[in-house]
Amino acid sequence: MVQKVFWKQVHDSIISVLIGDNHNLIEEIVGLTDLCNGCSDCVKMGESCRGYGPIYPSFLEKYIVPNHFDNLVVGDPFFDFIATKSDSLEEWNLPMISCRNLTIDCAEMKIDLTNLVSSVTQMPLKIVEMMMKKWKVKSVKINSRSMIKDIFNYKHKEIIAPFRLTDPFATTEKSESKLDHVELNLTRSSKCTRGITTEEVEEYRNVIANIRRMFPTDHIKITGVYVQSSTLRELYGVLNCLKETIYHENQ
Repeated sequence: MVQKVFWKQVHDSIISVLIGDNHNLIEEIVGLTDLCNGCSDCVKMGESCRGYGPIYPSFLEKYIVPNHFDNLVVGDPFFDFIATKSDSLEEWNLPMISCRNLTIDCAEMKIDLTNLVSSVTQMPLKIVEMMMKKWKVKSVKINSRSMIKDIFNYKHKEIIAPFRLTDPFATTEKSESKLDHVELNLTRSSKCTRGITTEEVEEYRNVIANIRRMFPTDHIKITGVYVQSSTLRELYGVLNCLKETIYHENQ
């Protein structure tokens, strides 16, 4: 990853040299906002893009043009801002847009720099439900990334209940919306991959059951699972763990 000291220089070069006056011709811009926390130029380009993100708090403040996105990416910065700043759900006037696919891009773990305690990253479930309903989302992709997010001690507002995919599935309320399909992408995952293919991280056995409840669908796809096995016995163990994870809710 480019060192943070060069982020602004790289971002500005992409905007001025590679894009220039052709921002209306850009069909997809994903990842560039991570270099600027969602500057005005990036938000402006999002007005004509089909794919955009990750979105930052500035997206709520500056985005005013109705648009239909094929794919919109949300992640930790956006969730953290909303979860810690909201006093009520009604205060968040989400942009008047629609979105065919919503990509949720989150780190698997976070570490509290104040107390030096690590835990599974949580998301504000009610906000996700609001996005899906208002933006008419048809499918969801969850990117589980192995990176550890460093944060300082903060508390979610009581109105925004935190939720983790590893929470016991029996306590998860079933959503009323039904999606065309859901994808769990583990290409950059560590703990989640081990959790569903081995017996090392038991809490991840709840992931698929929680996805079924949060994002009801008849089609769930798991991608990016890379397994190293030298014998059929080892491969059988992996497949057996996968089966137990998939049918965990029925056991």
